[in-house]
Amino acid sequence: IPVASTNIDSIVTFFNKYGGGYIMDNSYKGICEGLNYIKKNEVKKVSIDSDKYNEEIIKVFEREI
Repeated sequence: IPVASTNIDSIVTFFNKYGGGYIMDNSYKGICEGLNYIKKNEVKKVSIDSDKYNEEIIKVFEREI
């Protein structure tokens, strides 16, 4: 899955854990550049089992509430 995001702590941790992704500036220009990278298939895909990830995140969420 190609993933692009503005620079926030949780996404940096996510990209470090699963590889890939593209971090863009939180500006109009930065977001346009990020979307163009995705459009041109220049964003390295994140290697993740999304079902397993969602299960893990739900467990974390449930512990917190």
